[in-house]
Amino acid sequence: MSCYDDLKQVLKQNPKVWLVTGCAGFIGSNLLETLLRLDQRVVG
Repeated sequence: MSCYDDLKQVLKQNPKVWLVTGCAGFIGSNLLETLLRLDQRVVG
């Protein structure tokens, strides 16, 4: 199991609220999509 898999499992069990600035950019939009796939709440 990779570190990323461990992190995904922890985030699924304990969702958080994330503030992402720059959601219209390349990195921000990809981060936003990944967090939403992990059932996280995102503000940005």
